[in-house]
Amino acid sequence: MSLIRILYIVHQANIGGLQTTLRTRMQVLREQGIQSEVIFMKGGPGEYLFKGLPYSIAETGEIFKYKLLQRKYDYLSFIYSLAYLQWVPPGYPAKLIYELRGWNIKIEKWIESLEHEKQLHGIICIASYLEGLVRQRLKREVPIFVDGNTVHRMFRPLRHPSDVWEDCPQPRSGHHIIAYIGRLEQSKNWRQFLDICAKVAILEPIEIWIVCNRKDTREMQLLVDRVAELGLKDNTRIISEVPNGWMPALYAAVRRSGGLLLSTSLREGLGNHILEPLACDVPVVSTNVPGKNEIIRHRYNGMLYPLEAPGKAVRYVLEVLRSHELRRKLRRGGQRTIHTEFNKVRYVARYKKILASL
Repeated sequence: MSLIRILYIVHQANIGGLQTTLRTRMQVLREQGIQSEVIFMKGGPGEYLFKGLPYSIAETGEIFKYKLLQRKYDYLSFIYSLAYLQWVPPGYPAKLIYELRGWNIKIEKWIESLEHEKQLHGIICIASYLEGLVRQRLKREVPIFVDGNTVHRMFRPLRHPSDVWEDCPQPRSGHHIIAYIGRLEQSKNWRQFLDICAKVAILEPIEIWIVCNRKDTREMQLLVDRVAELGLKDNTRIISEVPNGWMPALYAAVRRSGGLLLSTSLREGLGNHILEPLACDVPVVSTNVPGKNEIIRHRYNGMLYPLEAPGKAVRYVLEVLRSHELRRKLRRGGQRTIHTEFNKVRYVARYKKILASL
């Protein structure tokens, strides 16, 4: 295994779960002597995540093909997009893998395009529910594996967050933070998040922290308008473009306030925005949807509510905010989950086993 070379092919170097998960994977594989590189089809603001790791930009298929011919790889892993698959030279001596990190119409079309792709050696799904969706649409016999995330070692409970981020925001005294982490888009269901917070704010002193990238959304003004309509302007803080390395400090502020992360998304692959707060001792209240319910077990390491029943979310949020004992119980469950199911040793062993079976 020590001589294995893997090349990951990713559409763009954005800042998101795909990129942070891949960064962590490459780091833990390197610790085990497995060499990996990534080629992005487009550059982007997430390039800084790969500082110290081998990456390059190939903006055309011709450049990608040239890079392949300059170096021999044992595995080519296409994550999300298959746009450059046609540029792999015939007979290139590498196992070809397609990786799914979620599900949408584009991915469904990519899966359908694989029906007659002879070079494909395997498909890796980040969550169990994705395997069933792939099997429904791909009739040919291709090995399909489930391989979840691992969590970067920087995500842990911090005693002194100011050592990491001197300008970390702090809530008003006596206010619990309810945090939203991620993009502002329909699938993240931010409108329901605000509706739930509005009901909670009537009964408990809260601050709403929306952590997103202002430059990466068209819905910011819609959010600002909705905040005003709900009378939440004085309770809401939009925190934009937080470097990944500062997130543990932000989670520490949420934890110290007696707050929580509220995840209202309609769907997820296997959400980093769930795993990372768990690793940092932050309780999570979440929609009970595929991907997230493969991480969260109700009242063990988080709280799950039906997507169509936001009233239950209000009840669960209030219960977590008001009960120190419940918060402690959920934190203990979260730490057990991270250390037993998502630790790097187990992750690397599983990944190596998948590669060896192709």
